Amino acid sequence: MNDHQMIHLIKNKDYTGLEQLIDSYGSSILMTIHRILQVPYLNKDEWSDVANEVFYEIWQKIEAYDPEKVVLSLGSLLIYSKSRNRSQA
Repeated sequence: MNDHQMIHLIKNKDYTGLEQLIDSYGSSILMTIHRILQVPYLNKDEWSDVANEVFYEIWQKIEAYDPEKVVLSLGSLLIYSKSRNRSQA
């Protein structure tokens, strides 16, 4: 499944797309979260909680994602999720 297919499934609230997104980007997102936060006292479960929040935000806000403007990548997923969170503040 390619990234455009994943996004299409997620936009249609099909959990298969979300599962594929997690399979494709989950490990990389965990590593990136660890590098960004650099908090030594958090354990692996807490890192996973942050990753779950990222995926939840993507699931909830996917309609605003425009593949014509942003190429799907780990960075764009994190930036997309973070920018959506900031816009709500």
